[in-house]
Amino acid sequence: MKKILNYNSVIGKEQSLIMYVDMNSYFASCEQQLQPHLRNKAIGVCPYDGPNAVVIAASKEAKKFGIKTGMSASECKILCPDFQMVPTRPYHYRRIHVQIMTILRNYCGEDVFPKSIDEAVINLTNHKYIYKDVLHLAKQIKQDIYHAVGEYVTCSIGIAANAFFAKLATELQKPDGLIFITADNVDNYLSQMNLTDIPGIARAAEKG
Repeated sequence: MKKILNYNSVIGKEQSLIMYVDMNSYFASCEQQLQPHLRNKAIGVCPYDGPNAVVIAASKEAKKFGIKTGMSASECKILCPDFQMVPTRPYHYRRIHVQIMTILRNYCGEDVFPKSIDEAVINLTNHKYIYKDVLHLAKQIKQDIYHAVGEYVTCSIGIAANAFFAKLATELQKPDGLIFITADNVDNYLSQMNLTDIPGIARAAEKG
């Protein structure tokens, strides 16, 4: 993979521009798209079905009950009696991932870098003169995913001068968010956050 900019640097170059695409509750959203009877319900994707199964992805409806990754089925049932466990189907998640990456590469070609099955970084630096309105570009990407994959598979998109702040922007508005962090508004966004809201900082570090 060719090296571009400083993806993890807090200090961005003035001319650089990065877009971070983070799919929302990805495995659970894929299952809701593929299985209509699961839509708008509290579900959790798990490696297998059973009372000791552990959630590896919770739907946005499940998260409202406090259900998180790592919880057992029995714990989830206490929080939400109607909670449903759904066995994982990796093949479908990979197939949809390929569809999403194809959409992104239609706009920015080799400047699209998958970070995981549900995240991608796009280096827009060399595309700024092609896509002068990057917010419009982000909205178009969302629309393309909607039409190609379906309405239940959504993403939060962050845009900033580097990947650190672009990733941070995806955490500020979920699900289906869109935030552009600039030098003019970064202080305002940071003032609204706790230390543990920053990707990579755990609660133990906050106490220190």
